[in-house]
Amino acid sequence: MKKQRILNVLGQVDEEYIQEAAPGERQARKKNPRWVKWAAAAACLCLIVAGMIGAIDGVRQRVPQEERPSPGISQGFRLKDAEDRVLYSPIAVGDATRYRLLTDNASIYRPTEQDLGAFMGTVGSSEDTSLVGCSVYHLARYPASDAICVLERDGQYSIYVAEEEPAKLAYDEILALLEIVPTDDPRFPNYPETYGGAYFEGEKLHLCLTDVSEETTNAYAAMVSDPDVLEYELVEHPYNDLYNATMLIARNSGASFSSIAVDVRGNAVVVGLPFSPDDEAFATAQQQIDDALAGSGDIPVIYTEEGQASPD
Repeated sequence: MKKQRILNVLGQVDEEYIQEAAPGERQARKKNPRWVKWAAAAACLCLIVAGMIGAIDGVRQRVPQEERPSPGISQGFRLKDAEDRVLYSPIAVGDATRYRLLTDNASIYRPTEQDLGAFMGTVGSSEDTSLVGCSVYHLARYPASDAICVLERDGQYSIYVAEEEPAKLAYDEILALLEIVPTDDPRFPNYPETYGGAYFEGEKLHLCLTDVSEETTNAYAAMVSDPDVLEYELVEHPYNDLYNATMLIARNSGASFSSIAVDVRGNAVVVGLPFSPDDEAFATAQQQIDDALAGSGDIPVIYTEEGQASPD
């Protein structure tokens, strides 16, 4: 993330301080020897230079302290036991802009204890060994994003962001800007009705949308740093409806099943049953699930045979 800061120092002279000298004073100046004039000019030049230095120093002092790396926390880290071993680096101005973490005076927001979300883990490795073992948390305002986090060290809090592949970064950016809550939050799922899910394929993020109009796709493209990694697919059912269907099946069907999940690519719910399709129990479970979904819309359900039933 690169940044440029352009500082302009403008010197202005207020007209009210420009006064015409009285004739008598003009006559008096004529009598002054030439060296007096040069001395006066030199004194004025010194005052101008001093004023410019003072103005520049004033601007230098006004550069927000938050923009400057804090001693000892300039190194990145990786989480202990994390599968992807993503490198987290201190947040820069570009990241702060993307996550809307700039304050009114354009400095990076400094987190407090109130900004700590769910616990993510501890630092497993870092060039700064003092970071190893420190606790890492989700940033509370982006609870579903693993791309941004808060590190706690000795009661001090610092924001870090992940260095990710473009497609994964785009996915985290979308989740962050949509402010999607974690799955254990009662408000989940809180996706837009146009969102049907997303999956990675190659270097692309495939967005499954119920509306692929230019207006909608442009809205999603505006959420990410690199819109070229996005591919759009038209689907019928919003992700919210698919997820809610899995909850209805789990809570109300009474059927024995091995697994249940949302199939994003198929835009359907997938249920694994611990019976052979030839067994009568397989058909009974299907009927129980269909009854549980009655009145919830035409949600497609794909049944597969799996070996172990869910606990009662």
